[in-house]
Amino acid sequence: MDPTSAHYMRHGTNMAPMKRTTDVDGQVSQSTRERILSAAREVFRENGYFHSRVEDIIQRCGVSRGTFYYYFRNKRHVFEELVTAAVDELFQEAGRRADGNDPYSRIESGNRGFLTVWVKHADVLRNLFQVSMIDERFSDMHQRMRMQFILRIRRRLAQEVVRGRCRRMNPDVVACALGAMMDWFAFLWLGSGAFEFPEVDFEEVVKELSNLWYRGVYG
Repeated sequence: MDPTSAHYMRHGTNMAPMKRTTDVDGQVSQSTRERILSAAREVFRENGYFHSRVEDIIQRCGVSRGTFYYYFRNKRHVFEELVTAAVDELFQEAGRRADGNDPYSRIESGNRGFLTVWVKHADVLRNLFQVSMIDERFSDMHQRMRMQFILRIRRRLAQEVVRGRCRRMNPDVVACALGAMMDWFAFLWLGSGAFEFPEVDFEEVVKELSNLWYRGVYG
């Protein structure tokens, strides 16, 4: 029996184990944690969140039940970790600015970053969209994610209006519209598969969305 399982037998699964930095085989704990996350992502991608079980994740990554619960409380906790990592990367890459002051280049750079991360994490973000329509907790999480993007767009629009660099507008309304455009387009194209453009490549999609954004703001 490994020390993790023994700990839970002695103290019960409701008690948090003592903090440690290495696994029983001497490897860094982070390695085991990442293995569990990777296995969970595969299981969620294949089965969907609601049809996945902790047992499926355990079998996929080959760890004991005690080891799983050492790192994660339940499958919700694992999924939250996957979503948080994907959204953090999404926010970071969408915020990257191209060199120079050209508004179109900045818009295009941000949209390319956003869609690039969506391609990379489409399985996780697709599950988030679907789960958030049913689960209130994930719905709140998804809404906070959306507002994070919208508020950043709003700040930039308000700055452009004050500086006289774009047309007069209501930054709140326009920011919500632009955020929704990117959010739902990415889901319908990359998440649900509802949109298919067999003759259109990735860069053309980035260009079309960026043109819509630029013309809507700068006329």
